[in-house]
Amino acid sequence: MNISKEQCLNHVAKRFGTGLRNKDKEWRSKCVRNGGRKEGSLKESAIFKHSNFYRKAIKESVTDVQKMNTAIFASLFRNSSTYKAPKHNKFPTGLTSWSFYQSIWRADYV
Repeated sequence: MNISKEQCLNHVAKRFGTGLRNKDKEWRSKCVRNGGRKEGSLKESAIFKHSNFYRKAIKESVTDVQKMNTAIFASLFRNSSTYKAPKHNKFPTGLTSWSFYQSIWRADYV
């Protein structure tokens, strides 16, 4: 995969957040509910959190595109993971992992 243009990381994360806000606005105009007020709905705080994790995933893996792709999906899975349906399979493993679940799981079995 060739990357043809480098852009400011903050601008990329800002466009990601703007895209989520536009989708939220589009869904509201079609009277589609996206969670309302309950936990996990697409509110401004959730959009901010998604864009920050997206920015962090790109920043930490800027040299390797495959690692960046995995990190972006891990951030999306992290935000959609619940106790009833955990989604930890894309998280980095090992004791130095940012994922509390993966670092504890590996610490118990290493």
